Formats: sequence, structure tokens, C-alpha cells
Amino acid sequence: EWVMLVGKPEVEFSPQSVPVTSKHNPEFLVRGDVAAGSSLEFEFATSTAYGTWEDTLVVRVSEGDDATPPRIGYPYFTISRDLLRVAVPTSELLDGSAIDSAWVVVRDAKNEVPITELPLRWDDELWTGDWTGAAGQKLRLQLVAVDQHGNQGAGVLADAHIPPMAPAVSVGPWQAVDLPAGDAFGVLDMHFAPNDPEVLYAARRDGIWRSSDGGVSWSATGMMDYQRPLSVDAHTPWRVYVEPNLVSTDGGMTWNELDIPGDAPSLVALEDVGRHGLIYANSGGKDAELLVSADGGISWQAVGMRGLSEMRVHPQVAGLIYGRRDSSLYYSDNGGSTWEKQRLPRHFRRILPDPWEPDGLYATSGDTLWYSADRDGRWQPLAPQSSERWPFIKIAPSRRRQGLVFAWEGSGLRSELWRSEDSGRHWSVMSSVSYARVDTLIPNPHDADHLYIIDRFFRRSATLWETRDTGETWQTVRIPNASTFIGVIRSDGAGNFFAGSEKWLKAREDADLVDWSPALLASRNAGGAWEWITRIGFFKSSWSNYRNDSIEALAVNSAHIIAHTGQGYVRSDDGGQTWERFDPPGDRGSAGSYAVIAVDPHDPSVWWRILRGVWRSTDGGTTWEERGPIEGLYDGRGRSTVRWFTGEEAGARGLILDPSREGHVAVAAGGTVWNSTDAGQTWRPLTVLKTEGLMVEALAVHPEFFPRWYAATQAGVYVSNDAGRSWLKTLVLSEGPEYSDNRSFLQGRRLRIRFAPQDPNRVFVTDGLKLFESRDGGQRWRDIGQSLEGYPWFNDVAIHPAIPEWVYAATPRGLFRLRSEGIDMAVQGAIAALPAASALLPNYPNPFNSRTILCYRLTHAGAAELVVYDLLGQRVRTIAKGVQPAGEYQIPWDGRDEEGRLVGSGVYLLRLKAGDEVHTGKSVLIR
Repeated sequence: EWVMLVGKPEVEFSPQSVPVTSKHNPEFLVRGDVAAGSSLEFEFATSTAYGTWEDTLVVRVSEGDDATPPRIGYPYFTISRDLLRVAVPTSELLDGSAIDSAWVVVRDAKNEVPITELPLRWDDELWTGDWTGAAGQKLRLQLVAVDQHGNQGAGVLADAHIPPMAPAVSVGPWQAVDLPAGDAFGVLDMHFAPNDPEVLYAARRDGIWRSSDGGVSWSATGMMDYQRPLSVDAHTPWRVYVEPNLVSTDGGMTWNELDIPGDAPSLVALEDVGRHGLIYANSGGKDAELLVSADGGISWQAVGMRGLSEMRVHPQVAGLIYGRRDSSLYYSDNGGSTWEKQRLPRHFRRILPDPWEPDGLYATSGDTLWYSADRDGRWQPLAPQSSERWPFIKIAPSRRRQGLVFAWEGSGLRSELWRSEDSGRHWSVMSSVSYARVDTLIPNPHDADHLYIIDRFFRRSATLWETRDTGETWQTVRIPNASTFIGVIRSDGAGNFFAGSEKWLKAREDADLVDWSPALLASRNAGGAWEWITRIGFFKSSWSNYRNDSIEALAVNSAHIIAHTGQGYVRSDDGGQTWERFDPPGDRGSAGSYAVIAVDPHDPSVWWRILRGVWRSTDGGTTWEERGPIEGLYDGRGRSTVRWFTGEEAGARGLILDPSREGHVAVAAGGTVWNSTDAGQTWRPLTVLKTEGLMVEALAVHPEFFPRWYAATQAGVYVSNDAGRSWLKTLVLSEGPEYSDNRSFLQGRRLRIRFAPQDPNRVFVTDGLKLFESRDGGQRWRDIGQSLEGYPWFNDVAIHPAIPEWVYAATPRGLFRLRSEGIDMAVQGAIAALPAASALLPNYPNPFNSRTILCYRLTHAGAAELVVYDLLGQRVRTIAKGVQPAGEYQIPWDGRDEEGRLVGSGVYLLRLKAGDEVHTGKSVLIR
């Protein structure tokens, strides 16, 4: 209470020098009201592997005026559009007396010329200030403060970048829909802030959560979905990174993408302890180049190292980094400018720097732990004295107590934990949770006795355990905030909504332990009130896959509800009141792969299912028959030839059941669309989309204009006006080859294409990261998900059946509703300018024998009709009729009349009526 610590709390000694000298000296600022002549007593302790020595140290406060400037740290800031917002906690303005004033000097990063001085105001334990600058500027910020005695101090420079303004208009706000309470998720990953013992981050299935009081209370950040490993900045607890390229500077509330060069870049090591903003990234690919940024990710440069399979930054020594490639170890003492090489004696799975020794390294190889105390390539085994082999040993050295190391069997198959007090030379078994299966152990960097373990035996029912006495006793920890995860939302068209979710349920009524099981939320009044439908069948969970027990595929019509959970299928014939589980054949592949399921528009007793293969049931799902097979989709051993980036089988994905032609079915496999005209008995390739190497993951047909098809990949949305024969890309979802890794399979990023029931030309597409709406049948799009704050995640979208402007978004944190008015917005699409008049374009081929393509163009959305007449003026066939969006159309005619009969050879007249315009043409049929 009398002094304030400046710098590190530990004193580090260099044992090679004589006499022994300290490398880091702790400094303290004395409170301004401590009288001259006072004495302060410090307790002094030295801890080594051989014991602890304690003493006291008395310091006398000398006479004199306060002439010590404040110690200034890092200005925390966030950027939203052109607004720069600075928030500085008291921990970054250290002074023995009170701070009188503070401001931020804003400079141009290119020439260091000051642009402005931003005054900060005191607001609830924070110094805050806002500045609106020119979009696109790269800035350099410096925090300055003056104490009450007039001493001025300045802090380190921090780089900031105000991105260019996006030409978009907000379409919010979104409102959270009041749902019944969900259950608290378990923790999948957890991190302490290295420089603040009170700040923790936890990753759950519903995103990232933050605690600012040592884990007592938690609040949701803006990240709605946990995707890749997260890391916390070494210098500020509010700067957080999530692989592959996301950064937040305000504790996770808002997120930005770092522009890292390369084909599939990813952050690999973060924040050198010796300098703010120094981070490392991998450019991606097999021969990836190591990149370094000295300004927090704004600019990058190569450091002359390629192909590293692993990289580590020393947690205590500035500029010391390690990398592993094949059987060689590389290390650099200057942040990657120069490298030295060491030949490793064997293949190591993982290397980890010793936080207490600059030259010390731990490594794991099979069931053995290794240690090297120098750079001469000498390694010694340190395996725990176990009666069994540990094929996947993992370790975690303590950053708080020298010599303290923890080890465990990292595959999660055993519950044994080990502890060493002498850097791994001798080991003892720790007390552990009897049925826990340790996936991760997290030591508190500020308290050597405080540990967390993440248990994957019951994936969410007891995932996080805590000990404050180095493993003597353990207790369960739950982040109490509950979310109602919504994986899919569908309407039956009669005012009923069904939302796929999950709940805690017992496998049996007499069971002691609980786990998660699929559950439905139902609304019988068009979204006004919701209720749980929980008992739809218990599915045994798998600790290796945390996404396989919620409903995320759902088919609804007036007679049936069919749901797929990734572990199995259930159906209800009474609106969800009672459920029956069914296990159809053909579900090859791992858990967590979700099916496409649909009810045939021509017969509600006929169900279709896509998962690896194409399956059809004609008795409401009781028995199933595989249709096809699709030529070339499977190899000789029944394995799919279409695979994800990970090597997992993908098979067929999207599904179209043509409402206008019974038995006409289309599916997507890779980038090819396959078509069947006999209910799937035979298949032929219809077209190959130019999808930048990405597979088609969703197909859909326009609810009224049946020749219009939609296809979606991770990169964009494609529209066809001729039933899949030709395609035009109208929406860009993601750019760059980094999306070729098909993260949808790895992270649950599934594409959805939905239509508004009142207006089929209103089309909605979500890829998880974004939510787009089109009001002209898919020609032009606007991003309506951008106004949901933070870093949202969209699992699905639905439209209110009675109020068409209400859009419902299904997210890991429940349902959100937006009133989507028809306002002007920035749009992207394939049509930049339409021709002045509609037209009936030449058909091809002409003359034709069995099939021709009829082409026409509409300049405005509206009623249109294309009809074929004979020379006597008799109507032969109506090719298209109804309200259509503007655009160009290509529709095949197979030379048949309305009854499906072949017409004879001759000249046929074509008549297009678009609004008040009428256009005519001729086509010749030769049999």
C-alpha cells in the first residue's frame, strides 16, 4: 500500500559472473504522502532448486522534493471506422503521487510529424479520449502524463491504423430474442494475461469470454464462435490474437483481420517480451516463409527462414526465438535477423523453451521428455517414472517458480498428472480428478500453486478443474454465463418456428452424470414465445468432437420434422411433441459430419438425404435406398474421391429437388453439379463451376422461377438461369487461396441459402462469418450482418412468416432479430449497368434437333412470360411465367408441348412479354 512496483517483480541473476550480479532490478515508486525520513521494510526471498532463503531489507526515504517523472506505459486503443478511441487504465500511468493530466500525441507514422494532441479525461478508473481522423491513415501514438508536482513522463510508441471507410450503411440494430435459458458450456481453451494476474480469457463453443477479476465473474466478448487457438499480448492484457489472422485491441469486443502476406498465412508466435508490437507469422504452404511485424501486424517482412513446422518465442528473453524443421533446430538471438542451426538427435514432437534458462529447451518424443541446457546438441531424457508408457507426453513449465514443471499424457486417455521441482530430474505423481482425462494444463504465470486443467472425458459437463495448492485438492469451475446455442432455424410456413439446439440431459433417469443431448426450441406463435422440446433421443457424446450433439440440420413441412445431429437422426410426426430415432444406412465418416435432408416437394412421404452418398426413402424414413451411384464419386473400396483439405471424405454436398419436374434431382460433388431425371437411378455431369478449387457446399432452387439455381462455396455465390447449365458469380464471400483449406469442415462453417416465404426474390446467404441479403433474386447483395457488433457468427437465417421485414439469425449465443428495411446500401453483384430495353435474344442451336436454349434479357424486375406458338397461333409450351428479377436468362426447350409430347418438325414462334414490352422470334425444329 506504500509503494508501487515498476518493472518485473523477480530479480534474475547471472550465475556465470563473479561476483553474482542481477540482470533485472525491481524499482518502486513511493507514495507522495510518505514523509521524508520514513523507513520502509521489504521482505526479500531467494528461491532456487535447492531451497528458499528469506530476509528483510529496510529502505529509508531521503529528504527532497518529488522530481521523478511518471512511468508511462502503453496506450490501449480501438478503431471503429474513422474513430480512434483511447482508454488507458491506471496500471499504465505509474507515479507515487496523483496524475494531474494525460494526453496522447498522434503522429503520422511515415514522417513522425505530430498531427494532434488528444486530451484524455478521467472516467471511472480510466483515462479516455476520442479522435476522428482521416480514414486510411497510419498513425503512431505516444502517451504523455504529468503528475501533481509537474513532472512529465512519456511512454512507448504504439502504431495504429485507421482503415479506409467501407461504403456501407448500418441496417440495425439487432435485438436478442428472449429464449428460455440455456446451460453453461465447458471451457475448451484458457489463457492468463502474462502481465496482469486478474485478466483471463476462456474459449467456449459460444465464443470467447473474459474475466477481469481473476475468474470470479465473466463477460462475453464480441467473438461468438471459438475457431483457432488464442493468445494474449505480453505487454497489454487487452490485446488478443486468434489464429489465423484476427486481433482485438479492446479485450475481444471488436476484431480486425491482419493483412498477412502469403497463400494461407497464420500467426505462429506472438509478442516478443522485449518490444511492443513484434509478432511472427507463417506465410502458409509447404515451404512457408517466416514473417515478422514490428508494428503489431500492419506491415510484414521476411526473415530468411522457410518451412518451419514449429516456432517458439522465449517468454523472458527479448529477441530469442526457436524454430524446428525436419530434424534440425534453428534459433535466433535477434528476432530472426540471423540464425544458427543445431542437428537434433531424434524426431521431436514438440519443443518448449525453459522460461528460466535462455539456453534451456524441453522437447517431447513419443513417451519420453528431453532437456538440453546448452546449444551444443546434448540432450538428456527426463521421462516421469511411470509404470506405463506415455505415447503423447505434454509438459508445462511454471513461469513463476524456477524448476517447477508439470507433465501429463496429452492424448486425453489417462488421468495421471506429474510434477517436478527440479526441472524434470525427479518426478512425483500429483493428486488428480479420478475420472478426468486431461487435455490441457494451464499454470497461472503469477501464482505457482494455481493451476487449471481442461478435462475432455465429459466434454462439457466437467471440463474445467482448478487447484490452488499445486494439485492437492481440485474443484470444478463453471463459467456461469449460459447461452442458448442455435445451430439451425426453420419455419413450417404455418406460423411455427423450430430451432435446433442442445441441453444437459441424463443418459438414464438413474444416471449420476449428465452430458449434452440434442434439443429443439419451438415457437407456436411465429417467434413470440419459445419453449424447450428436450427429450428427442439421447446420443452418446464423443470427447474428441465438441460439435456433434446439437441439431444443425433440420427439414420441416406440415407432416414431419426431421433432424440430424451429427450422431444420428430423429423424426417427429406430431409437431415435435414425440420423437423417434432412426439409423439409416450409409453414414460413413466421422461424427460431426452433417447431412443435407429434405422432403420431396411432390410427395411428403419421400425423403432425401445427402451424406457421402445420395439416399432416398419412400416410406417416411423407415427404409432407405442409395441412388446411383454417381460415376467417379467413390473408389473401388467405397471411399469418396471428393475430399476436404484434411483428407476426410466429403462426397456429395448440395441438393436440389426440382419442384416443377418430378424425379429431377441435382447434387454437387466437388465443383461439379450432377443431374438425374429418374429420381437418382442414373446421373450425368451437368456442369463444372469455376470455383477456384473449392467444392460446392450448398445448392438451392428459386421457389417460383425454377430454372434459377444457386450454388455456394467458401469463396462466393453463383447463380444459374438455365437450371445449372451455366453460372455467374454474383457474390464474393471470401477472397484469396487461403480459403482453400475448407475451414467449414474443421470449424463448422456451413453455408446456408434461404428464401423469404412472402417474396422468393429475397434471398439470404450465410457462410458463418457474414450474412447477406438480395432483393432481386441474387443479382445484387448487401451485408446485413455487419451491424451485429463484435465478431458475430451466423449458423442460419429465417424470415418471420407474417412480418417479412423481420430477419432471424441463429448464432452460438441464441437468436437475434433485425428489422431489415428496404433502405439503400452498398451492394455487390454481377450487374453494374443494365441495357436500356428488354430483349428476346437468339436461341441456340437454331435450327435444332432435340434441344435448344431460349435466351432473353429483362432490364427491370417484374412480370414476364415466354411462350412457344406454332404457325397457327396455337400455344405449344409456356417456357417461363411469373415475377422475375432483372437479368439475362437461358432456358432449355426440349421440343415437347405442355403434355410432354414431342412436337413435329417446323417453324415455331417465340413470344416474350415483359411488362408492356412484347418481343418475338423464330426457331426451327428438324426431326
